[in-house]
Amino acid sequence: MFKKRLLRVELVALCLSFLLGIAAPAAFRVSAEAETSLWLVTEETAADEMNAVVEFIIQQFQQEHPGVSIRMDILPNQEQAREESLQHIREEMENGTGPDLYLLPTGTTLTLDHPQKYTYRRIDPLFPDVAAAMELGAFADISTYYDRDTDLDKDGLNQSVMDAGSLDGARYVLPLRYGMPMLYAFDELLADAGISKQTLEGSIESIMCEAVQTRNLNLAYCADMASATVFSNLLTRGEGALRVDQVADYMKDYQALKALIGTESLHLSRFDYLAYEAGPKSLRSVYRGTISDALNFLAVEKASGLTLSMYPLRTTTGDAMAFVTYYGAVGSSCQSPELAYEFLRQFLLEDVQWEKGRNMMDGEWPLSPMEDGWPVRTKGSVKALLANIQGNLSADSAYQPLANLYLSDDSLPILETKIDLVCFPVQTDFEKLLSQLNNYNDANTPADVDIDALAEEFITGLQGA
Repeated sequence: MFKKRLLRVELVALCLSFLLGIAAPAAFRVSAEAETSLWLVTEETAADEMNAVVEFIIQQFQQEHPGVSIRMDILPNQEQAREESLQHIREEMENGTGPDLYLLPTGTTLTLDHPQKYTYRRIDPLFPDVAAAMELGAFADISTYYDRDTDLDKDGLNQSVMDAGSLDGARYVLPLRYGMPMLYAFDELLADAGISKQTLEGSIESIMCEAVQTRNLNLAYCADMASATVFSNLLTRGEGALRVDQVADYMKDYQALKALIGTESLHLSRFDYLAYEAGPKSLRSVYRGTISDALNFLAVEKASGLTLSMYPLRTTTGDAMAFVTYYGAVGSSCQSPELAYEFLRQFLLEDVQWEKGRNMMDGEWPLSPMEDGWPVRTKGSVKALLANIQGNLSADSAYQPLANLYLSDDSLPILETKIDLVCFPVQTDFEKLLSQLNNYNDANTPADVDIDALAEEFITGLQGA
């Protein structure tokens, strides 16, 4: 039985101070005099994340459209209840009576406030492969409404990321947040660490190989990436598809890399400005992260006086890859797609994209944008996000040194870097297979495994997906 979980009143109050005034321009506003109901499905979030924003937008939208009601269903995250809910929704979709709206993350881990703050729960997504869902007709084509929406200021959006929601000339998904694997380097420290900028401009595989050949641990730490997104052609079919030998080559390099690193795991921890300020203020020359970590590194750059450089962490074939972390879509069975689009577009406007008025200090990672993804409205985003932080600083805040920090889009030139490929993450067993390559209990020495067989198993799983 699919259950609707009501949000606490406090979640709504959280947003009342900052999302006032968001409304579709008169030129686009859809008339809905007759009673219209929209069914929206989303995931549970922490109090300072997306649920509060969605709840407020729903209330505001219903006030502006007296004939419209929006039913918001939050998917349960307990295994049995979730399985029943997903089955129910998929049956409704097959019957042509599925949800009208989807607002969903692409990841498999939720951060919740219960049973205690910052509880992590792994989930099976409603759409494990969003790109495949587009191909299979799960979503409505909203290109007509998007294309004529001249008030949206699309020039401020990252077009490469937005285009990930299109297929064969039709637009099915609106990306709202995105991530990008990156390397953050402090120029003055690179030479002493034996690392060149040219090395950091290479592919992850070339970085891995150099790390192993030179026994450079700092370089090895930033190449330790157990994700199938290292392959540009992960989902390519036919000519150019990912081959067994390509996977095997990566696995062999990764096995050597983990043997070099041993069982040390602190390098896998997320970089945090506060830890830098509170600790001995020592820095490695280069770190691996995502674009969501940018404000942390920019703050440390100012505090340390060092020069920060940023590089996309390129795939095995040298591509700069980004991935959608949160998206909105209209269900293919929606009877009021234009009205549903009008609701979704609210999440592309400045106030929502830039989280105006959100108390970022309450979050798990105070300097990280919502839902661990950078806003797709990139133009003006750096200054706006910093202003949110500065507006919430108290006199005794550990982040008080940020009060006088000035940042603009020029501070984050990676926003202008050409993105070669934007994808929706897909669930694979790649990390599990990589974990078999080394003997953790024996200092991560190489295990006696058939790497070619593991690579074949991975490719077979992709082809069956």
